[in-house]
Amino acid sequence: SAGEIESVDFSSLADAGVGDKLSIRAVDDEEPERLRSMEARGLVPGVSLTVEERSSDGKDLRVRVRGETQLVGNELARRIFVTPAN
Repeated sequence: SAGEIESVDFSSLADAGVGDKLSIRAVDDEEPERLRSMEARGLVPGVSLTVEERSSDGKDLRVRVRGETQLVGNELARRIFVTPAN
């Protein structure tokens, strides 16, 4: 019912597939500088993104966030937790 916290298993952005439309649910980073950098790029909880491309080595993702395409490295992608966008 409304108001209940869903128990969802978030997956990391690093596991996303090309074409996936996702919502950022949480970011796992204690490093203030990195958090600020993620915030500046719009990679914050509540934001929707679409995975556009994965690099040939599979490590980096190209994602569309707020109308802009960004490259997200694997290490960062592992710290961004997502669920499918509704």
